Amino acid sequence: MHFRRFLPLLIGALALSSATAQDIKCATVDVSQLLTQYHLTQSEISVFQTELDHYIAEQNLREETLNHYESRIKVLIAVLKDKTLPQGLRSTHRLAYEELLSQYNTLNKESQKSAHVQEINWHIDIAKDKLLDDIHSVIRKFAKKKNYHWIIETSGNSNSQVSPLVYARDATDITNDIIEILNKDAP
Repeated sequence: MHFRRFLPLLIGALALSSATAQDIKCATVDVSQLLTQYHLTQSEISVFQTELDHYIAEQNLREETLNHYESRIKVLIAVLKDKTLPQGLRSTHRLAYEELLSQYNTLNKESQKSAHVQEINWHIDIAKDKLLDDIHSVIRKFAKKKNYHWIIETSGNSNSQVSPLVYARDATDITNDIIEILNKDAP
């Protein structure tokens, strides 16, 4: 009985919501593409990326050197196991073994320090966050200026790697418009 009393109200609300839904202006934007094509992205991140690339190159060189040391240590161990080796040569090889092992251990400790890489990645993340704040600000201003009700991000760069947008009828992709605005001051 209470349902009948609210039926006209429910029908009116449904009619009003369908009319309002047709008036909603929706757009999509690929924030990942914006970040990639924003002219400031390279300058803000390149310093840290260069430092990270340099560190990785040094790390690769350390790994090569460690592998070389490891091979030489194995050879020296095999030589030292030879019972026929004269005592003078044994002492020379033992000193070489101990020196090489010390160098190996020192380099191995340096190689295992990843705090520097974490710090570089932290700086890159902070730079990206600042750029994303700039991008979101431009998107908000653009949406207000063009009277958009919703701007939906479509890159899928989330924990699930799936875009929240599955289908959008009559949605305008504003990615290129935002790229133009972001890069208007590009050198």
